[in-house]
Amino acid sequence: MAYCGKWGLLWQLGCSIAVGVGSIRFAGTTLHPACRWKGIAIVMNADHSDEVAEEIFDVVDEQDRVIGQAARSEVHAQGLLHRAVHVFVINGQGQLLVQQRTAGKDEFPLKFTSSASGHLSAGESYAEAAIRELWEEVGLSGELEYLTTLPGGPDTANEHSALYLLRSDETPVFDPLEVLDGRFVDLPTLLAEMDRQPQEFTPPFLQLLRWFIAHKSV
Repeated sequence: MAYCGKWGLLWQLGCSIAVGVGSIRFAGTTLHPACRWKGIAIVMNADHSDEVAEEIFDVVDEQDRVIGQAARSEVHAQGLLHRAVHVFVINGQGQLLVQQRTAGKDEFPLKFTSSASGHLSAGESYAEAAIRELWEEVGLSGELEYLTTLPGGPDTANEHSALYLLRSDETPVFDPLEVLDGRFVDLPTLLAEMDRQPQEFTPPFLQLLRWFIAHKSV
């Protein structure tokens, strides 16, 4: 049996490797297409050892058009353009919910970032990912307002980054595997801290917050 990511599904794997149609190949590994579900794949060696769950992302071009698919590790290792979504949660006092990522994150551990954020799985829309990430990371839901999409590049970790807004006074419930801590912060205080210590924040969040302050009235 293999545990397939945050959805908590257990898959019973057969003994054969699916090499050929529908599989994605890397050096020494094959992604078993029978195990893909919501962008999850099982990466296995040729001897069926070291099975690990890995997300599959859409690879996109500079115009955000899908040109292929690849595993999360391959996308990051090669610096391929892909998609991510961010949600800003603003309360009635105009404060923004900021979260601190856990130490176990493969990208930007312990850095501060958007209220909720994450990669799009292959075939997933930005809106679907925004709803999913918001619920998974901070236990919130509601009517989301689409704001903008920043192009992928060095300043956004090679992620075309879509931004959504949720206005809510509900108390967030943080996923301890994703979020170390979180709190609502006044925007002027947050901006001053970002200017003073930009290395403490994820690059996409820095760009998105600057866009938000310049274009959106709280």
